[in-house]
Amino acid sequence: MSNDLPEGVINAEPAGGWESGEIADEETAEATEREAASANEPSDDVEADAE
Repeated sequence: MSNDLPEGVINAEPAGGWESGEIADEETAEATEREAASANEPSDDVEADAE
């Protein structure tokens, strides 16, 4: 039997199981949109540095 897990590991699956690709893709898209929106907002720190 081939076992690529480290010694002592019986089962490497997470306790709750793996989430579906659809859910993961949706969460990734939402996080990317949030990051893009926050990158486009002016920061108070930038304005304070300009003074």
